[in-house]
Amino acid sequence: MQSMFSLIAMEQFKLPADQNGMLLSYIGALSMFMQGIGISAFTSRFSDLVLLNFSAISLIVCYYLLSLLSTLQDFMLLQIPMVCSLSLINSILQSSMITYAPPGQAGTMLGLNMAVHSTIRTVAPTVGGAMMANLGYPSIGYLGMGCNMVVLLLLKMLDLR
Repeated sequence: MQSMFSLIAMEQFKLPADQNGMLLSYIGALSMFMQGIGISAFTSRFSDLVLLNFSAISLIVCYYLLSLLSTLQDFMLLQIPMVCSLSLINSILQSSMITYAPPGQAGTMLGLNMAVHSTIRTVAPTVGGAMMANLGYPSIGYLGMGCNMVVLLLLKMLDLR
């Protein structure tokens, strides 16, 4: 989703390049704060599974709201819970990959994780641009909502084991 922010800002909110850069800086500052301070506050109080479930539910709601909003101010406000949830999910999943990887394979797991992230950042603007052009702006939110519903179902299946 983060690779789509520039496209959303330019197409949906008609932001010029300088304001688009300021929006991306705002999102970057939110990410730095959450990853620097926020994650430790949450992980010290709650289990990883609780945080993953909370983040998936939060992202479902955020993506649904993304499909409905129409102002830049709403978009910026929505970034707070969205960035927090994305930061939590990414950090916990990376930590889990390292923890449960066979000895000597932690680097491979991190490399695979980064390869998946890079692939998504490469493909998302093309797919998202086509979706916005053919299906409209709300389709981006619906896709994110659907993906996170699948994540939540997978988490519930793991929780039942």
